[in-house]
Amino acid sequence: GIEIAVDEGLPYFQQSLTLKISAGQKVAAGTYRSFINSSLYTVEGRCIHRQPIQISVEVADYQRIFLGNAQETRSLTHRILDFGEAQATATRTVGLQIESNESCELSIFSMHAGKLVLKGLYGPDEGRSSCIPYDFWVGGEKVSLRDIPQTIWVSGEKLCQKNLEAIVRIYPDVTLNWAGVYEDEIIFSLKRAY
Repeated sequence: GIEIAVDEGLPYFQQSLTLKISAGQKVAAGTYRSFINSSLYTVEGRCIHRQPIQISVEVADYQRIFLGNAQETRSLTHRILDFGEAQATATRTVGLQIESNESCELSIFSMHAGKLVLKGLYGPDEGRSSCIPYDFWVGGEKVSLRDIPQTIWVSGEKLCQKNLEAIVRIYPDVTLNWAGVYEDEIIFSLKRAY
């Protein structure tokens, strides 16, 4: 409501303003400002005071990455690709959904330098291998996981919504690999690009 009072002979008014911003809007991070011109009129309609009011809203930056396909629950932040009892070359895929309101970059890192390693203890070597090699692609591009964390994609726009596909192809050798569970952990990192 509007309140009008007199303080030392000068009229002033107080007005509550409510700024409603709909949830789920996709806007670039930053500070947004606008001015509202307010005027005070007498009952007769004469303007006795004009005052611009600045409204300022700060939109924080956010980056999100989800693993899975568009049809799946979007809250997945980790995923297990199970190859079962791998006896021959096999391939698995997983979708990556990226959302950001700022230019961002996607980096990747493998805990075991791009190899599946035998989990737990294993016996003497005897010509067998405790690693299974694999190839990895993101968005159709082959990625070497032998390097330290590397940037594999940078958005060109401030508002970014991108779907990529990650593909893992393993190359087990049943004549060389020990029986057991083999694993690697691949870490995707999405951060603001500077």
